Amino acid sequence: LTFGFDKLRLFALRRFAFVFKWAAVVLAISAVGINLPLIVGSFQDPAAGWEPAGIIRATRWALAGLLTVFCAMQVLLIFHNESLRRALGDTMHLWRRHGWPVAWLIVVAALHFSGLSTANAFLPSALGQWSWPAAVWTTLIYPLLWSLLAGWFLASWVCLFQRCEHNRFEEGDLVRF
Repeated sequence: LTFGFDKLRLFALRRFAFVFKWAAVVLAISAVGINLPLIVGSFQDPAAGWEPAGIIRATRWALAGLLTVFCAMQVLLIFHNESLRRALGDTMHLWRRHGWPVAWLIVVAALHFSGLSTANAFLPSALGQWSWPAAVWTTLIYPLLWSLLAGWFLASWVCLFQRCEHNRFEEGDLVRF
């Protein structure tokens, strides 16, 4: 809150090199597993039977699992100026020492987001696909609920990460709202 725009920009530019290492790994996986099969599939004859959907689906699941397991990578790279190898080690240390609270936060977040996605899958058709309640749900309520949940769980993750980093579990609840 005390950053001015210029200070924030300079902070982001200094940290870019550290975060870029992890972003390059994620981009390389998505380029090889998602974009490359799509490009190759566009040049293939549809009658040949080569379908990239299986490779893309497997890559998306693998990428989701990778980003879930290494959930602390960006925070460690941004705020601790670490190398990618040291951030990997610190992430594994986080899972070894505090895996239970981190796993529960991920489970609770997944349940909330899957419940909201399920509601979004059924509500527009239940309200009438082209009715004004469905339009209000699709354009206003659902994005607002999604962003509130995302903000809530991001704040919860930051609180939990800070407690894990400083070993302050004796203060009461792991996450305060």
